Amino acid sequence: MKNIVVLGGGTAGWLTALFFNKLFPEKNVTIVYNDKIGIVGVGEATTPPFVNFMDCLGINLNEMFREVGATIKNGISFENWNGD
Repeated sequence: MKNIVVLGGGTAGWLTALFFNKLFPEKNVTIVYNDKIGIVGVGEATTPPFVNFMDCLGINLNEMFREVGATIKNGISFENWNGD
């Protein structure tokens, strides 16, 4: 296998492509997406392991937050997450 193709250019697609590029630097990673579809701002949130994931990719969180205009959330409420 010489090539890796990631379908979708959203947050998950780009992060997946970065991860594959890190794991398989000898591979050719390509992202296939439709540039006519705009960004869907849905207030994406992350959980604490995201910090380790960004560190693994070599991405400085302070720089990323500044560049993308991110906001830090203080918590996430998972109401009825387990049917309780």
